[in-house]
Amino acid sequence: MAPTGHIGIALGLRNLAPKLPLAAWIVLPCLTDIFYGILSAAGIESQEYSPYTHSIAGAFVLSLLAAAAAFACLRDRRAALAAFAVTLSHIAADFTVWSNLSLAPGFPSNLGLGFYDRIGFSMATAGMNAPSLMATAFELLLLAAGIAVMRRSARAARP
Repeated sequence: MAPTGHIGIALGLRNLAPKLPLAAWIVLPCLTDIFYGILSAAGIESQEYSPYTHSIAGAFVLSLLAAAAAFACLRDRRAALAAFAVTLSHIAADFTVWSNLSLAPGFPSNLGLGFYDRIGFSMATAGMNAPSLMATAFELLLLAAGIAVMRRSARAARP
Protein backbone atom coordinates (compact mmCIF):
# COMPACT_ATOMS: atom_id res chain seq x y z
CA MET A 1 0.00 0.00 0.00
CA ALA A 2 1.26 3.46 -0.82
CA PRO A 3 1.75 6.04 1.93
CA THR A 4 -1.51 7.70 0.89
CA GLY A 5 -3.64 4.86 2.25
CA HIS A 6 -1.57 4.46 5.41
CA ILE A 7 -1.82 8.16 6.19
CA GLY A 8 -5.55 8.12 5.50
CA ILE A 9 -6.06 5.34 8.02
CA ALA A 10 -3.95 7.19 10.59
CA LEU A 11 -5.79 10.48 10.11
CA GLY A 12 -9.06 8.68 10.71
CA LEU A 13 -7.72 7.68 14.13
CA ARG A 14 -6.08 11.01 14.95
CA ASN A 15 -8.62 12.31 17.43
CA LEU A 16 -8.13 9.28 19.67
CA ALA A 17 -4.95 10.87 21.04
CA PRO A 18 -4.87 14.64 20.46
CA LYS A 19 -1.53 15.06 22.28
CA LEU A 20 0.23 13.15 19.52
CA PRO A 21 1.28 15.80 16.96
CA LEU A 22 -0.10 15.75 13.42
CA ALA A 23 3.39 15.06 12.08
CA ALA A 24 3.48 11.83 14.09
CA TRP A 25 0.17 10.75 12.56
CA ILE A 26 1.74 11.19 9.14
CA VAL A 27 5.18 9.65 9.83
CA LEU A 28 4.27 6.73 12.12
CA PRO A 29 2.13 4.78 9.64
CA CYS A 30 5.00 5.13 7.13
CA LEU A 31 7.74 4.10 9.57
CA THR A 32 7.71 0.54 8.24
CA ASP A 33 8.36 1.77 4.71
CA ILE A 34 11.00 4.25 5.90
CA PHE A 35 12.94 1.42 7.54
CA TYR A 36 12.29 -0.76 4.49
CA GLY A 37 13.96 1.89 2.32
CA ILE A 38 17.00 1.96 4.59
CA LEU A 39 17.30 -1.84 4.72
CA SER A 40 16.66 -2.14 1.00
CA ALA A 41 19.40 0.40 0.23
CA ALA A 42 21.72 -1.63 2.46
CA GLY A 43 20.84 -4.79 0.48
CA ILE A 44 19.22 -6.48 3.50
CA GLU A 45 15.63 -6.46 2.19
CA SER A 46 14.07 -6.48 -1.25
CA GLN A 47 10.66 -6.08 -2.83
CA GLU A 48 10.31 -9.86 -2.89
CA TYR A 49 11.45 -10.48 0.68
CA SER A 50 11.30 -7.92 3.50
CA PRO A 51 11.18 -10.00 6.70
CA TYR A 52 12.40 -7.35 9.11
CA THR A 53 10.07 -4.51 8.22
CA HIS A 54 7.09 -6.25 6.58
CA SER A 55 6.59 -9.17 8.92
CA ILE A 56 4.17 -9.39 11.80
CA ALA A 57 7.04 -9.66 14.30
CA GLY A 58 9.04 -6.84 12.70
CA ALA A 59 6.04 -4.51 12.65
CA PHE A 60 5.28 -5.35 16.28
CA VAL A 61 8.84 -4.51 17.37
CA LEU A 62 8.82 -1.28 15.37
CA SER A 63 5.45 -0.38 16.91
CA LEU A 64 6.82 -0.97 20.41
CA LEU A 65 9.76 1.33 19.63
CA ALA A 66 7.40 4.01 18.32
CA ALA A 67 5.27 3.74 21.47
CA ALA A 68 8.34 3.98 23.70
CA ALA A 69 9.54 7.07 21.83
CA ALA A 70 6.10 8.70 22.04
CA PHE A 71 5.90 8.01 25.76
CA ALA A 72 9.42 9.31 26.34
CA CYS A 73 8.61 12.55 24.50
CA LEU A 74 5.06 13.18 25.69
CA ARG A 75 4.73 11.24 28.96
CA ASP A 76 1.24 10.32 27.86
CA ARG A 77 0.06 6.70 27.82
CA ARG A 78 -2.77 7.38 25.40
CA ALA A 79 -0.35 8.98 22.92
CA ALA A 80 2.03 6.03 23.31
CA LEU A 81 -0.78 3.55 22.71
CA ALA A 82 -1.89 5.53 19.67
CA ALA A 83 1.70 5.58 18.34
CA PHE A 84 1.83 1.79 18.78
CA ALA A 85 -1.54 1.28 17.04
CA VAL A 86 -0.92 3.62 14.12
CA THR A 87 2.53 2.13 13.47
CA LEU A 88 1.10 -1.39 13.63
CA SER A 89 -1.76 -0.35 11.34
CA HIS A 90 0.75 -0.39 8.49
CA ILE A 91 1.13 -4.16 8.54
CA ALA A 92 -2.62 -4.64 9.01
CA ALA A 93 -3.33 -2.51 5.94
CA ASP A 94 -0.60 -4.22 3.93
CA PHE A 95 -2.05 -7.58 4.94
CA THR A 96 -5.25 -6.69 3.07
CA VAL A 97 -3.55 -5.67 -0.17
CA TRP A 98 -0.40 -7.82 -0.47
CA SER A 99 0.21 -11.55 -0.20
CA ASN A 100 3.96 -11.56 0.39
CA LEU A 101 4.22 -10.74 4.09
CA SER A 102 5.84 -13.06 6.60
CA LEU A 103 5.30 -13.94 10.22
CA ALA A 104 8.91 -13.17 11.15
CA PRO A 105 12.40 -13.28 9.66
CA GLY A 106 13.12 -16.84 8.55
CA PHE A 107 9.49 -17.61 7.73
CA PRO A 108 8.15 -17.75 4.17
CA SER A 109 6.61 -14.64 2.62
CA ASN A 110 3.15 -15.95 1.93
CA LEU A 111 0.79 -14.08 4.27
CA GLY A 112 -1.83 -11.59 3.18
CA LEU A 113 -5.19 -11.37 1.47
CA GLY A 114 -3.68 -10.06 -1.76
CA PHE A 115 -6.27 -7.55 -2.99
CA TYR A 116 -3.67 -5.97 -5.27
CA ASP A 117 -2.67 -9.39 -6.58
CA ARG A 118 -6.29 -10.08 -7.44
CA ILE A 119 -6.63 -6.90 -9.50
CA GLY A 120 -3.27 -7.49 -11.19
CA PHE A 121 -1.36 -4.64 -9.55
CA SER A 122 2.31 -4.90 -8.60
CA MET A 123 4.96 -2.32 -7.86
CA ALA A 124 7.00 -3.73 -10.75
CA THR A 125 4.23 -3.02 -13.28
CA ALA A 126 2.91 0.22 -11.80
CA GLY A 127 2.03 2.80 -14.41
CA MET A 128 -0.89 4.06 -16.42
CA ASN A 129 -2.84 0.81 -16.54
CA ALA A 130 -6.16 -0.36 -15.12
CA PRO A 131 -4.72 -2.17 -12.05
CA SER A 132 -2.57 0.85 -11.14
CA LEU A 133 -5.52 3.20 -11.53
CA MET A 134 -7.69 0.93 -9.36
CA ALA A 135 -4.99 0.79 -6.67
CA THR A 136 -4.58 4.58 -6.80
CA ALA A 137 -8.34 5.07 -6.50
CA PHE A 138 -8.39 2.74 -3.49
CA GLU A 139 -5.54 4.66 -1.83
CA LEU A 140 -7.20 8.02 -2.46
CA LEU A 141 -10.48 6.69 -1.12
CA LEU A 142 -8.71 5.68 2.11
CA LEU A 143 -7.14 9.12 2.38
CA ALA A 144 -10.45 10.91 1.78
CA ALA A 145 -12.25 8.69 4.28
CA GLY A 146 -9.55 9.25 6.89
CA ILE A 147 -9.72 13.02 6.48
CA ALA A 148 -13.53 12.93 6.66
CA VAL A 149 -13.52 10.86 9.85
CA MET A 150 -10.87 13.12 11.41
CA ARG A 151 -12.84 16.27 10.60
CA ARG A 152 -16.14 14.82 11.76
CA SER A 153 -14.75 13.58 15.08
CA ALA A 154 -12.96 16.90 15.64
CA ARG A 155 -16.25 18.76 15.11
CA ALA A 156 -18.06 16.40 17.48
CA ALA A 157 -15.40 16.96 20.16
CA ARG A 158 -15.85 20.75 20.09
CA PRO A 159 -18.18 22.18 22.75
